[in-house]
Amino acid sequence: TLYDDGFGTRLLRIEDLKSTHGCSMEVGFTTAEAPTDAKSLKGRVIIGTLKGASGNMNYLIGREIDLTGMRSLVLYEPGTPPLLTGAIAGMLPAKH
Repeated sequence: TLYDDGFGTRLLRIEDLKSTHGCSMEVGFTTAEAPTDAKSLKGRVIIGTLKGASGNMNYLIGREIDLTGMRSLVLYEPGTPPLLTGAIAGMLPAKH
């Protein structure tokens, strides 16, 4: 889920992740709707590396990162096809 607090802070929250891959995976967004290979990862924005193989994780997204046109969240290991993707529905306001 993407959150925006309206004051310049954006956060990506990944919940209940279960993966056999570890912290070598990158977390990012891509302009492709359903990326399946390296070609569909063009136009991607990386926000960090995976913090663990399972559980809940938060990623702050700096304002310098432009999410315009980004359509999918993608977790992948460089040199391999995308391993996990999800559509971006839009940003939700943070709960205060």
